[in-house]
Amino acid sequence: MNARNQHSGGQHPGGAGNGARAERRRLAARRIRQRGEAKPAHLPRLLAVLALLALGGLAVAVAATAAAGYFAYREFSDAFEDPLEIAETQRGLGTSRIYDRGGPGAGGSLLFEFSDPLLGLSDPVRLHEVSQYMIDATIATEDASFWTNRGVNLRGLARAAWENLGLGDADLLGGSGGSSITQQLVKNVLIPPEERLGRTVTRVRGKLKETILAVRLTEEYSKEQILAWYLNTIFYGNLSYGVGAASERYFGKPPSELALHEAAVLAGLPQAPSIYNPLVNYGAAKQRQAAVLDLMARNGFITAFEADRAKREPLQFSTPAFEITAPHFVFYARDQVIALCEAGRFPLPGGLQDCGELMANGGLRITTTVDLELQAAAERALRENVDVFEEEYGAGNGALVAIDPETGRIAAMVGSRDFFRDDIDGQVNLATSPQSPGSSIKPLTYLSAFETDPSAWHPGAIIWDVPISTREPDGSLFQPTNFDSRFRGPVTVRAALANSMNVPAFRVVDELGTPQVLETMHRVGITTMHDPLDYGPSITLGGGEVTLLDMAYAYSVLANNGEMRGQPTVLDLPPGYRELDPVAILEIRDSFGRVLYRHAGHETRDAAPPEQSYQLTHILSDNPARAPSYGVRNNLILDGGDRPVAAKTGTAGAPGADDLRRDYWTIGYTPQIVMGVWVGNADNSPMHGGSSSRTAGLIWNEVMQAWHDGLEPELFKEPPGMYRAKIYVPEAPPAADAGGEEERPPLRNACKRVVDELFASAPVAPPIDNGVCVQVEVDARTLQPATRATPEQFRSEQVLIQPPTIARPGATALEPAALGWLREHRVAYLHPPGGAAGGSEIAISAPFNGSRAGGEVAIRGRAETPDLLEWRVTVRRLGEIERTVLAESARPRDGALARWDAGSAPDGVYIIELEAEDAYFGVLFDEVAVRVDGSAPAGDELEPVNP
Repeated sequence: MNARNQHSGGQHPGGAGNGARAERRRLAARRIRQRGEAKPAHLPRLLAVLALLALGGLAVAVAATAAAGYFAYREFSDAFEDPLEIAETQRGLGTSRIYDRGGPGAGGSLLFEFSDPLLGLSDPVRLHEVSQYMIDATIATEDASFWTNRGVNLRGLARAAWENLGLGDADLLGGSGGSSITQQLVKNVLIPPEERLGRTVTRVRGKLKETILAVRLTEEYSKEQILAWYLNTIFYGNLSYGVGAASERYFGKPPSELALHEAAVLAGLPQAPSIYNPLVNYGAAKQRQAAVLDLMARNGFITAFEADRAKREPLQFSTPAFEITAPHFVFYARDQVIALCEAGRFPLPGGLQDCGELMANGGLRITTTVDLELQAAAERALRENVDVFEEEYGAGNGALVAIDPETGRIAAMVGSRDFFRDDIDGQVNLATSPQSPGSSIKPLTYLSAFETDPSAWHPGAIIWDVPISTREPDGSLFQPTNFDSRFRGPVTVRAALANSMNVPAFRVVDELGTPQVLETMHRVGITTMHDPLDYGPSITLGGGEVTLLDMAYAYSVLANNGEMRGQPTVLDLPPGYRELDPVAILEIRDSFGRVLYRHAGHETRDAAPPEQSYQLTHILSDNPARAPSYGVRNNLILDGGDRPVAAKTGTAGAPGADDLRRDYWTIGYTPQIVMGVWVGNADNSPMHGGSSSRTAGLIWNEVMQAWHDGLEPELFKEPPGMYRAKIYVPEAPPAADAGGEEERPPLRNACKRVVDELFASAPVAPPIDNGVCVQVEVDARTLQPATRATPEQFRSEQVLIQPPTIARPGATALEPAALGWLREHRVAYLHPPGGAAGGSEIAISAPFNGSRAGGEVAIRGRAETPDLLEWRVTVRRLGEIERTVLAESARPRDGALARWDAGSAPDGVYIIELEAEDAYFGVLFDEVAVRVDGSAPAGDELEPVNP
């Protein structure tokens, strides 16, 4: 009995029925093979194969003549060698190894050695150690005629030709692949990569060579040997080369124990391992499993009933940990090595033809930047804390990135809570996957404003935290609110950013424009959010997506006072984007120890102005400024507040759910390290409760505190040209102090506090007047500008709030939202001069103060306030108390107010007074003095009269 017969008997789990079916298939295959054994693979068969290749569109000239086919056959057939010997020469320089920053010497640690695709040839799983289900599923899927063909799947080639010629449904010719199992083995093991991967003549030659060698391989070796080689070398995804590795990786069992439903999953993977990966895309894997089971039933390996039952069987995956340290960083470093190779930064070693071969066949020794002590602390903190967060908030995952700002080197990268847990998509690198940054991107918004106009935008500049709405690019109306649904009126940039107020940041982008803000973000490190037309002002609240790695790199620019440090980028970025990347690779050596690549030291780029970058650091490190929202003791300080550290949190909500969150961020830095932490779920499922500072901030604080343990605190370096000056800061009354109409608490002046603020060398407005807090002489009784009617004892110099104005036809009006906030909180303010809708004006325009009056006098002016209760015009003789009411009304008036018969009044000085009572401001006045003198004509001017 040959090896095939020895293997087949009784291998199906489940008893004699399965063994009988295997025996029937074995006998049928033997009869077919016996009929075909008398027909050697000679030239006519080869020419048929070449004709099908030509019909498949690979090369018209391939089957041009029998002579050409004959010489091609002789060339490749004569050079045929033992597959094991050829495979050994194809294995190149050995596998590549990745080390931490200590390198391959005595001081370094090995992080990972990449798998050798051909390792299975030297340490194979024997065919009798593979479940018959796996064998049958593989043959049904890849090459249904395997046991009977002579190395080439003629039906598969016919299908390819049929499809290329557009002749209809190729399934009529069978459902398996185009290349036979033998051809795939030859291609993966015996064909050089340049012939296998080429696209023109080289690929045609490789395909022809593949076909001829497949025929020769079938003549020289048994089908059992060929199948065993194939199963031991094919790639199943997830670093699994060969059926043994795949069975253990996916199901935690040897291949001999694979059940039908499990074997169908594995057999479906080689066609597209990334697409059908059941640990990442379960739905696609199940669809592929069903297709494999249907092919097995169609080809007689199982019944339709068995196929349907297997489709319903639950899949229990097991992803045992393989030996790897810092796994997400390792694969990021691998991609960086390949990118450096493709960018021509170092030559391919040992005659390799493709950068993709470096890890398996390049024999490289790669030194990276990772600090294993910090990496271990980060992994531990992330794992232990997210275990708690999952129970409390439904947060099942997290990521962390640490960068040395001095050099731009990545010191740690944790891409998930657990690389080996497929239930949380553990192998997805969440440090490089785009997520919504929430408010953590606000510092870049303010940086864009600061560098646009340093005289107008600085930490002391005033922004109005009052309601605003705008249309987003998709046409939806967006109305931002703050995290606590409160509005605080006029606030400084320092207060707005330190307390993470949403509305002020939104107003900044609304004023600057999204393109300008995105230009700044891209320049300092962000590589996502390419088209400004896709984003509105909500971009500063997390309306776009960024990666944690990009954000940490952008924050390193702030830590370096606007200087970006790293290596020339290997990314294909548009003009205006960052020119450098963070550094992950320090050195690459070949298998002989020769240096192929060495990071010679960081390059620098001026990515932002140093003064404005430092202003942002000054705000982000101001713990008293953020205390109103975060408290004095919070997770954004280190060493109890004694160590200088700048930090910012960010929260992104789940769409349509105010009480649910999708992303929690905390990013911060000292002069020695930049660290960013993200907490959430890889599938974007929402979290409930919690906050950024209590989740991502807790992990950030724990790892930062551990990393700085034993290090002396360092101050942030202040660039030249900075100075401090006193400036008035508006203080909004507490929300509880906003009284209703019945209580009507007195008006309060919100511009009383004076602080020292940090300015750059560019000129700024005088410190006492920042455009909102304006110094004027007021009537202490009304907190409005003093008038002629204000007695001297009530006059005082004070600083009042000047609300923003908007242009209206024929006038300038107060911005309604700002006015509404001021009135709601009973804060005294100045209205536009000359009167305006929504403002107040109580003024007599005629007669003029100090004029002479005689006969009937027309009194003109304006009597209007926002909450007018009543106005009246009175006249009294100077020195007397009794007044005569000339007119009164509860309706505003602009123009003629009253008439006074001065001709019947005795000579003397008279006071004409306009008085209005306003529900908000109280009593407002204006007055003029006129002289009644019968000897002088009416209208003559007198010396001003001061009552």
